[in-house]
Amino acid sequence: KTKEEEQPSSMATRILWQPGSATSEEGEPCDGSQIPSSFLCSLTHQLLDHPVISPYGDAYEKETILKWIKKKGDLCPRTGKPLHKEDLVPDNDLKLAIDQYRLKQRIVNVM
Repeated sequence: KTKEEEQPSSMATRILWQPGSATSEEGEPCDGSQIPSSFLCSLTHQLLDHPVISPYGDAYEKETILKWIKKKGDLCPRTGKPLHKEDLVPDNDLKLAIDQYRLKQRIVNVM
């Protein structure tokens, strides 16, 4: 038997999340519009994994905004105001909400 034949047909489709895409186990693209916008990085518009908040209220993926600051300088990408890596604060409440959403939607982070 193949792996697919061994799985019960009643099993819910799991959504696999990869940066830049979301697909079902069948490889079909998933519509990201159902993901709450507050769960998306303000730069990449991808589901956050390690959210940090700027002093201006924007949520960013930690690695993404640190790369932005290193490459573009100490400026907020949205406001153009000063933004230093020390200004970024991990948002543990948002991370918890996203983790719960992933479990509910069966979205997994695939590295």
